[in-house]
Amino acid sequence: VEVRLFDMVAAYSMLANNGRYVDPYAILYIEDKNGNVIYQADNNPAGEQVVAPEYAYLITNILSDPDARADEFGYGWPIQLTGNRPTAVKTGTSNEARDVWTIGFTPQVVVGVWVGNTDDSPMSSALSGYYGAAPLWNGVMEAALAGKEVQQFAVPPNIVQYEVCDYTGAQASQACAGHTHTDIFAASAPPPAADQSIFRTAQVDSYTGKLVNEYCQDSVENRTFILTDDVTVVDWVNNTAEGQAWAQGVGITPPIGPMPTDSCSPNDPRPSVTINYPPDGSPVSGVITLLGMVNMPDLDRYELRYGEGTAPQAFSAPLWYDTTQHFTANEPLGQFDTRAFPNGDYTLRLTAIDKQGRSVSRDIHVTIQNAAQPSSQPTPAPTLTPGASTETTPVAG
Repeated sequence: VEVRLFDMVAAYSMLANNGRYVDPYAILYIEDKNGNVIYQADNNPAGEQVVAPEYAYLITNILSDPDARADEFGYGWPIQLTGNRPTAVKTGTSNEARDVWTIGFTPQVVVGVWVGNTDDSPMSSALSGYYGAAPLWNGVMEAALAGKEVQQFAVPPNIVQYEVCDYTGAQASQACAGHTHTDIFAASAPPPAADQSIFRTAQVDSYTGKLVNEYCQDSVENRTFILTDDVTVVDWVNNTAEGQAWAQGVGITPPIGPMPTDSCSPNDPRPSVTINYPPDGSPVSGVITLLGMVNMPDLDRYELRYGEGTAPQAFSAPLWYDTTQHFTANEPLGQFDTRAFPNGDYTLRLTAIDKQGRSVSRDIHVTIQNAAQPSSQPTPAPTLTPGASTETTPVAG
């Protein structure tokens, strides 16, 4: 489908006019032999708005972005004009370099250049719109604009700005924190809302993996999912170090899988995991015995970890673990030697894990208040001692 240079320049002039098309003309006027004007072109035509101004401007904004062109063409001559003059420009090359093009415009001037053979024969395969037509285009533009002021492209009404996610193009969400940019849109066509992106955060029951409802309020986790069935994406995230690092950076713990669609049922088995002593928020000292319950179907083990402060950013390796079920409310679960820690606020986390890898965690907050020890020997730091198969093995303190 061939197109004439004349028509291409007319189309680009419509973009330069923010969507208003004006029939191009070459003859300004005609006089008879006596000097009478028998034809006068309308040199200020109203034209026709064929594209909404905001959509034409979006194309102009793309074509005039030097950073967007830089990966392909670099900066500067021949597709940038002197004086940092805003210029929208597009190059093109047909098969076998039969046609090489450069068309571009400023707010004042539109210029198109075509280079090719008159018999439509191929040119050198090394020739392209950038190398073959852009230098000519640059020379004509510089001459046409000589002495004219540098003008910016006028922003029409109904152009709006949004902060969008680099990964999805949707409006920014917490999953994209630190990976966003501001872009422009037509007011009638904003980017998808954050909750319509491929990142979705949902409240999930940590034990069943189902969506939280009234039947599972005790083990709620906020999990972020990637809504994709692209096997390449899934394989990259789950099986490469780069993909796993990326996922963790956006708050997703690999391996990724589909977002659950089922909610908890009253017939789902529920584990009972509690710490009843020491009470939450209580002061503690010396060696304490934790009392509570660990009643989980198909239990593999339970573990105790600690974190510093009342809202830890991370938890330790297990201080101790056990594989025994404790079916009543105040059974001894294990000992915690507070003398191994400086005084202050701590969070203790009891986690029960079944043989399928499902887990339930319970946290309590304590304040260690040990008297100053007269001994000059420091208390050993806590380390993990492998637990016996049926007994709790505390860490020596």
